[in-house]
Formats: sequence, structure tokens, C-alpha cells
Amino acid sequence: MMSFSYRAKLSKKLNKCTYRPIWSEFCADPILDNQLKALREKGKPILEKYNKLKDNKPLFGKGKWEKDTSDTLKQYNNIKNTHDSMKEKGVTDDHYKQAREHIAKHEPSYYAQVQQTIKELEFIKQEQEDKYAKGLGADRLAKNGEFYSGKILKITNEGAYQQTKHHGIVLHPAYANDRDLKLDKSYDFNYMEVEKTGKILRSETYEVTLPNKDPKQERNADISH
Repeated sequence: MMSFSYRAKLSKKLNKCTYRPIWSEFCADPILDNQLKALREKGKPILEKYNKLKDNKPLFGKGKWEKDTSDTLKQYNNIKNTHDSMKEKGVTDDHYKQAREHIAKHEPSYYAQVQQTIKELEFIKQEQEDKYAKGLGADRLAKNGEFYSGKILKITNEGAYQQTKHHGIVLHPAYANDRDLKLDKSYDFNYMEVEKTGKILRSETYEVTLPNKDPKQERNADISH
């Protein structure tokens, strides 16, 4: 178990949902920087070639020159657009994945420490959320990466309260004062893709009741044949 001071120090660097800053600080940012640098180095000679072509327009063979100049400019612009788009997006999930893999391979002991700290902080965070939820009359708060199904009990300023089979009463803060949800109706709330899409998938579920057969009638039916 890590010391409290070290854990507290690490916790300040952790994002409360994905803990990305740790990976960003040590590896993800440099990975992006190296990719951008490689694109700039790749584009530099192509830009030089374009400028040279542009400044040396021939008296003869202009058709070939125009094609070469145009093709070279397109090649450079493709690289530049890729560079600019990558820079604008910044560090992505793929960079964090590469960072984790790099740290796991080259700094296994540190990687293990970080993973343990993340688990401890997630446990503490879950305890705090459960305590908060219970104070509002629920068993837990809805969280990313989970799926909930059940009837809506009530809708308040705090969110929608849903009775579920496996999690008790779940509070969905995202649906506070929601006018589309119907009380006593069953809904599925899918939080599995929230971190990627930023959206919660919601759908109303319907119960299908089949007619019950009277066993006595079935026996009588069998005798009549």
C-alpha cells in the first residue's frame, strides 16, 4: 500500500474519470509531439521542392512543370492538413493507450503503483458517491461504463430515480426534471459508450404478458381427443 502523502500527490494528477493526466505527463504528450515532428520533417523537403519548382518556371514543357508543381503542392498540403488536424485534436485515446503500453513495458514497477493508486482512488470515489446517493434517497449514482434497466420511481431536481434489479435504486443526475421520462415505465439506460460519444443511450422497455393457460382446461382438452 502506498503512503498517504504519495497517494495524495498522485491523486491531484488524476482525472476523476479516466486518470489521463498521469499518462499524459509522462508519455502521451511526447508521443503526439514526436508524431507532429515526424510530419513536419516529412513535409519540409516537399515544400522545398514545391518552392523550387514555383521559382523555376520553364520556357518549354510547361505542361509537365504545371503538373509537377500541382502534384507536389497537393502532397505537401495533405501532410500539412494531417499535421494541423492532429495538432488540433491533441492527445487522443490512442496516445494514452500507447503511453500505458510504453510505461508498462519500460517502467513496470511505476505502472503497478499507478494502477494500484487508481484502484484505491476509484474505491474512495465510489464510497463518496454512494454516501451522496444515499443522502438523496438512492443506493448509488449512475456511472459511465454501466447499464441499468428498471422502472422510473420519481423525477426530481436531483435526477431520475430508477428501481433496478442488481443496483437497487439508481439516481440518474443527467435526467433531472426530465419531461420525457414516464413514471412507473421501464427504461434501459446505457452508459457504456459515454466516454467515447458523450451520449447516454436511453430506450423505453415494454413488458409482454402472455395469456396463462388453465392446467385443468389443458387436461380436459387432452381427454377430449
